Amino acid sequence: AADMPAGGPMCPVCKRRPLVQNRHIIVCACGGLRLDVQHEGLTLQHFTTALAQAWDVHASEGCTLEPKFAQDDRFGVSTLVMRCE
Repeated sequence: AADMPAGGPMCPVCKRRPLVQNRHIIVCACGGLRLDVQHEGLTLQHFTTALAQAWDVHASEGCTLEPKFAQDDRFGVSTLVMRCE
C-alpha cells in the first residue's frame, strides 16, 4: 500500500515528497506529477486508494520488477502510468 507521510500520500513519481490537492489539481512539488482531476471528480483520497490498489495488483501477480510511475500526456489527457522495470 502507499506510504503516507505527514503531509499526505507519497508521490509515486519521486517517492520523496507528499502529494497535495489544490481544488481539482493533484500535484507534487517535485514537478513530476500534476494531474487535473476536475472531470473525473477525484479527490486525493480516491487517487491514493487507486494507487494502493495498483500496487496490490502488481504484488499479487507475482511481478518481481520494481514499478516505476510517470505522468503521460497524450491527446490532451494527463494520466499516471505504471511500468515494471
